[in-house]
Amino acid sequence: MVSAIPNAPATAVAPVSGSTYLVENLAYGHYMNNDDSKVTDDNPILGWSKPATPGDNENWIYLTYPSSSGDTVFTLQSLYTSENRPNYDGRGGYMRTTVGGYNIIQDSAPHAWKLIEVAPNTYKFSPYEDAFSFNGTLVVTDVSQAIHSSTPTDNQLAMVTDTSQPQQFWTFSSV
Repeated sequence: MVSAIPNAPATAVAPVSGSTYLVENLAYGHYMNNDDSKVTDDNPILGWSKPATPGDNENWIYLTYPSSSGDTVFTLQSLYTSENRPNYDGRGGYMRTTVGGYNIIQDSAPHAWKLIEVAPNTYKFSPYEDAFSFNGTLVVTDVSQAIHSSTPTDNQLAMVTDTSQPQQFWTFSSV
């Protein structure tokens, strides 16, 4: 069953390449978070509550790729990792899936995602490559309504079959 699309918050904007954003899930109000501000590859990306003052681990740089397909192709890079990984000259911290899996992590290699607008300033994210998205049927999803501070990885974002539920809808807000 397709759910009604909630209204985007008043702070939601259309993303612009090279700009930094908070990325919010519409179902739970969780923000995309580089777990514990770690700069290592395979670090989980969580859906987490918004702190009073968001840190750089909640800020994501939106970067687009050229596309001849008509799709908006992008990646997200953790601002914290880009600023605190000097041995890689600011590289790394890109949102991607685990190898052969469905969990969302940060990694040193960028991963191409397709931005799918479902309503004004409201989006779904699906891997651009059909092999990773199972022909567009998988999207990034906030899988846990509760915040599990004792086991943060319970809040790890995951690729789930697209059912157009609010847990699969995301917005960008300027930092």
